[in-house]
Amino acid sequence: MADPRQRELMTTVGSEAFRQGIRGLVHEAHICARPWGFDPATIRPPVFLWHGDQDTNVPVAMAQRLAARIPGSTLTIYPGEGHLTVPKHWPEIQAALLSVTQHRSRIS
Repeated sequence: MADPRQRELMTTVGSEAFRQGIRGLVHEAHICARPWGFDPATIRPPVFLWHGDQDTNVPVAMAQRLAARIPGSTLTIYPGEGHLTVPKHWPEIQAALLSVTQHRSRIS
């Protein structure tokens, strides 16, 4: 959060996330705490996971376990980074997601 642009973005996003109250946050917590109703090992489309190894909200071990369960998934771990690492790496993440989309559209 030392980068003023990141701080402004996270403040804006955070404000919007709670604009209508905390119901969404509570709902997400319930989803995360209950069985998902499917086995991640059955996921077939490409799956990318990005995670900071210093995340104290969601330990990196959780991302590693999930990636190990999903066949062919790609886990990128950012050393020394915490929970809010995605905005910092957005160009790289967007490129990975677009490459899958473009590949699929050429197949269709």
